[in-house]
Amino acid sequence: MTLLLSLAVLAALALIGVGLRALATGRGDRVRAGLMVAAGVIVLINVVLITAPVPAP
Repeated sequence: MTLLLSLAVLAALALIGVGLRALATGRGDRVRAGLMVAAGVIVLINVVLITAPVPAP
């Protein structure tokens, strides 16, 4: 499980980085670059929610 979460974080950072670079340089489609950034943020939020501790009852 830890390996999968690590790969998810790396993929999310790659999506965010490439999306921001595409937005900054103006190469490619701006909508696609924005969607890449949004997808990366969503994956990071999912990882945070999965790894958050469950409160005791």
